[in-house]
Amino acid sequence: MVTNMTDSNNSNDDSFIDPSSLKGDRGEPIDPAEFIETIKKSEGVRWPGALFLMGITLLIGLGLGAIFLRNNDTPAVVIDGPEINIPDINVPNIEIPDIDLPTLGEDAVLDSPIPLIGRQLIQPEGTFTEWYVRKADTNLDLHPRFVDLTWHPGTERIYLVARDKNLYWIDSSREQIEFKDISLQVGESLPWFEAVVPIDQDRILLLMSHTEEPIIIYNVKTDRVEKRFGQEGENGELGTFDQIQEVKTSPNGTIYILNRYRLNDEWTDQIQVFSSEGEPILEFPLLERFADTFGIEPDGSIFVFAGYRQLFEHDLDGDLLQTIERDTFDYAEDMVFDRDGSLYFVRTFDAWLVEFQPDGEFGDIYSPAHDFDAEVWDLGEVKDPNALVLMPAGDEFVILDGFDFQRIFLFQPNS
Repeated sequence: MVTNMTDSNNSNDDSFIDPSSLKGDRGEPIDPAEFIETIKKSEGVRWPGALFLMGITLLIGLGLGAIFLRNNDTPAVVIDGPEINIPDINVPNIEIPDIDLPTLGEDAVLDSPIPLIGRQLIQPEGTFTEWYVRKADTNLDLHPRFVDLTWHPGTERIYLVARDKNLYWIDSSREQIEFKDISLQVGESLPWFEAVVPIDQDRILLLMSHTEEPIIIYNVKTDRVEKRFGQEGENGELGTFDQIQEVKTSPNGTIYILNRYRLNDEWTDQIQVFSSEGEPILEFPLLERFADTFGIEPDGSIFVFAGYRQLFEHDLDGDLLQTIERDTFDYAEDMVFDRDGSLYFVRTFDAWLVEFQPDGEFGDIYSPAHDFDAEVWDLGEVKDPNALVLMPAGDEFVILDGFDFQRIFLFQPNS
């Protein structure tokens, strides 16, 4: 048996071993054929086992490659436990649609109507129905923050403004808030709405921010823009606006816009008047400065709250008719008229809802808001009124409350 192998060629230049030069321990020549047979029989090499392992490896590789090529879209299944034979299943390719999850941003995208709560809260002054709640400081709050609302008699809707690209409204069933993205219709990728005002049964006026021609006459029946107008200007010229404070319409659809601009380095308020088609009619300055809000009486007078406890009445040409001052007036946040000409306004700091009769005498005073001395807020109390709507029947008010969190109330005063 060969126990030792030496190479007579010790040169480092050629690492090849010539079998004919191999010799045994005693220096005798070794037959190459006998040498190979000896290696085959030795424990160092098992040719059948090596070939078997090579075959298994090749089969595993081919199998894995076939599985991968058969359906590389099928996800791998990993199962802990004993081996399970999984039958071949033809799984169809399912396209998963992209879903825009709503966010807390002003441009939040919602994909379903917003339900109204409809919880009734009984108060001494009347009954509140808490329609909508937007809680603060929570990542789960997916509701938009509304800044204005108005009643549209043509569609029987209450339109809401959230300063985003959607047009919101409370449906006639009063069960949910619906909405529609109208950015394509108004020609803006991301419009920022400030106000929605009814013009007639089919049309509404949209006020946009940070855009040219911010005033839009929009037809809700045909779903298209009929007219855009208004330009930026600092001199109070008719058809140009510096800071639009509020927009109202009369029963015949005439558009009234409260604009604030600088005159001789002082802020001045004016009313600009346009037809229901958006054609300019006239403008007139207000003697009072920093007007709070204004409204159009059914007979045509323009009433303006400005300054502390003062109400100014103008005719349609802008001439001042009278100034009314009452201790109960205070600063006003919003005002509406009913069909009989009674004026209702909500006070800014304590949210009293006040009725003022056409003859100049006060009617009922509803105070759904808080007592300043109270430390605990009642859920039925309005804290920070942003907008007021009088429903057509004349016995329901919709109040937008925007303090910290936000709520929308339907208020029915006790008769």
